[in-house]
Amino acid sequence: MWNTVKAYALLWNAKKRKGIIKVVLEDGSDHKIVVKSASELNTLGNILRHEQPVHYNKHNGSLASAWELIKDEVIK
Repeated sequence: MWNTVKAYALLWNAKKRKGIIKVVLEDGSDHKIVVKSASELNTLGNILRHEQPVHYNKHNGSLASAWELIKDEVIK
């Protein structure tokens, strides 16, 4: 079941070398996503920062952006 992410927070613990992303969903529930590298935290953080809307699947812990249309461009 996919729900729209309304808010998020990122945490990186340098000593333990792991991170947590906390997402708050449109239904008011919150969920934690554990990440194992700074690179993974950065990648997921970029999705949350730059894509709108972002959805979270409560059952499998996935994040997804919305569909985007591909525009036809004229090449000159």
